[in-house]
Amino acid sequence: MKIDFRPFSDVFSDILTYLEKSGYSKITIGKYRATYRSITNFMNTDTAFIFDPDACQKYVIWVSGGKERCELTRNTQNKIRCANAMLEYQLTGSVLFNSSLKRLPIPEGVLFQAVSAYLDEKRSIGYAESTLYTHHTYIIKFCSHLISASKESFSKIESSDILEFIDSLSFCKTGTVSAALAPLRAFLKYVHQRGMTAVDFSYVVPRDPAPRQAKLPSQYSQEEVKKIIESIDRSSPKGIRNYAIVLLLVETGLRSSDICAITFEDIDWEKSLLHLTQYKTGGQVEIPLLSNAGNAIIEYLKKARPHSDLRNIFLRLSPPFSSLTPHQVRNIVGEYIRKAGVNENVPKRKAGSHVLRHSLAGRLLQENTPLPVISGVLGHASSESTKFYLGIDTEQLKNCALDVPGCSFYESKGAAK
Repeated sequence: MKIDFRPFSDVFSDILTYLEKSGYSKITIGKYRATYRSITNFMNTDTAFIFDPDACQKYVIWVSGGKERCELTRNTQNKIRCANAMLEYQLTGSVLFNSSLKRLPIPEGVLFQAVSAYLDEKRSIGYAESTLYTHHTYIIKFCSHLISASKESFSKIESSDILEFIDSLSFCKTGTVSAALAPLRAFLKYVHQRGMTAVDFSYVVPRDPAPRQAKLPSQYSQEEVKKIIESIDRSSPKGIRNYAIVLLLVETGLRSSDICAITFEDIDWEKSLLHLTQYKTGGQVEIPLLSNAGNAIIEYLKKARPHSDLRNIFLRLSPPFSSLTPHQVRNIVGEYIRKAGVNENVPKRKAGSHVLRHSLAGRLLQENTPLPVISGVLGHASSESTKFYLGIDTEQLKNCALDVPGCSFYESKGAAK
């Protein structure tokens, strides 16, 4: 199966229609328009041109100016993201980036039949839908990459094809690359076991570039958290909603995915409790709903929440009034962290919703809260997961310091007195 690339001007009109039907906001669609103009400028031609993988790679190199991803402005990162998404649309007929979590369609073709069988097998042995979604996303991308290289059968795969695909992710965040490697390795092992490849190419996939828990988690002091909350302007529906979200994150330590999933049925107003099924673990948790967060949610429901039949509490404020995504919640928190200016002297400290979870854990440790209690608050299945946060309790760590005996080596040798 070989992709028949059409002139990009014709394709772009289809992309705009797809984005509008998929409910993308005007702001997001505007970013795609800006990227299209940038690509046209790069191609430097008034005639029809083809935007294939080779052209996309050259454009990314040009627009990045040879800089690392972390050095690029957000505008440049958006252009690279949109360019990759528009190439993906030509290869698959859809854009999976930031799409909602649901059972996604699988394109037709020999390669994609194997993907479907692979996902069905993983689903049958109990893989969570969120995990299958990740596997689906990156394996489909990989197969689309093979098709663009005229590899219509797994028997034609070479190690260079795999390395080229991994190299195509070089402008993604380290976490994104990490998320792609494990599914790719598992899928390559699967197709070899089914006799589709003569060689088990899973060995070609490199190790995860993101070391797990190699650094202490970022956190904010109580004073800094207060500044973040105070930076929220509650004079608009957006501010009222975001104030409730940030307070809920601060007081409960919930993950962004759980914030998005909260429904009216999850709140027991009489007992001031939240009853949730955690998105990440699938475990049931019961969390106290403190008065500050509770009152903020009530204010949002009365003054700011759009009219909608959806049961999710927190919704987008512009059509379509869908539930928020974890990515949007992380961006909301990041916006107010920047406004509060708490990272001016700590530029490398993380600025997302998860850091508020770390901050709550740090505060509970400072208050000498027992580890099992913290595990319950954070929804950890085991206290072993919670031990990761022990390293941020510097005051308690000071009590573990040992006296270091003096060294008399030089005195004994007469080298120093």
